[in-house]
Amino acid sequence: MVVYNDLKHLTDDTARAVGEFVARLKNHGLTVKVGETYRTPERQEWLYRESQRLIAAGKSPLTKTLHSWHTTGRAADIDIAPATMEHIEFYIDTARELGFRTMVSPVKIEGDIEAGVQVPPYWDWHHLEYRGGREFADAFREYDELRRAPVATAGLSGLLSIGAIFSAVHSFLSGGRA
Repeated sequence: MVVYNDLKHLTDDTARAVGEFVARLKNHGLTVKVGETYRTPERQEWLYRESQRLIAAGKSPLTKTLHSWHTTGRAADIDIAPATMEHIEFYIDTARELGFRTMVSPVKIEGDIEAGVQVPPYWDWHHLEYRGGREFADAFREYDELRRAPVATAGLSGLLSIGAIFSAVHSFLSGGRA
C-alpha cells in the first residue's frame, strides 16, 4: 500500500501552508520530517481495521476513524527534532497561526507530564489539518447543508451517509483528484 509523504498530493492551499510551516520550523533550527500527507480511502480503511485489532489486543490504535482529513488532501503528519516542550509549543502556535488545526494543546501535554502521566502514543500531536482558505469554508458549508438534506434515491429515503458526504467533500476539495 502506498504511503504518500509529498506535497503534490495535497490540495494547493494545503501544500502552500505545509511548505510555509516547514520553512518556519527549519528557520527555528528544527529538523523536520514530513510523514504521511495524502491517504487513499483504502489505506484509511486498512489503518482503521488494523487499529481495531490493536485495541482488541490492548494496544494503542493507529487511527480512531474511517474518515480522515488525510483522504481529503488537507492533512499532514509532521515530526520535529528535538521535540522538547518549548519546540512543541512553537510547533503548535505556528501551525495554528497558519490555519492548521492541531490535535492537542501544549498546556495539556505539559500538565500531564508534570503530573507524572505518561503521554499516550496515540496523542497525535504531529497531525495537522488545514482549515484555512475560502475553499474550505465553502466546502464545509456545502457539507453541512448536504448532511442535513433528506435524500430519496431508488425508492429509499433517509439522510446521506457520512461516507457519501465525505467522498463528495473530498472530491470538491481535491479538485476531482483521486
